[in-house]
Amino acid sequence: MHIGILTLSISLPGCRSLKEKRQRMGGLHERFGRHPAVAVCESGELDRLEASEWTFVAVATSGPKVEALLRRDRGQGPARRGWARAGSDP
Repeated sequence: MHIGILTLSISLPGCRSLKEKRQRMGGLHERFGRHPAVAVCESGELDRLEASEWTFVAVATSGPKVEALLRRDRGQGPARRGWARAGSDP
């Protein structure tokens, strides 16, 4: 098994309330949280209205499959900074 971890720091300029922050970021959680091989959570910047940090963890049978899961719906090429291969079995 291969495990990938991706952490994104997101700027939310002009965000004025926790409710507004949750509305803006809710779609991100819903979009990626549906996939059974991906776990997603808000992992940082919990006390700041104008910023958010999200961590995604993906599990698959190969490294390329993990990378594809974490790039899904973002139209990205090679994985971005913040990507880490946490471990794999031979």
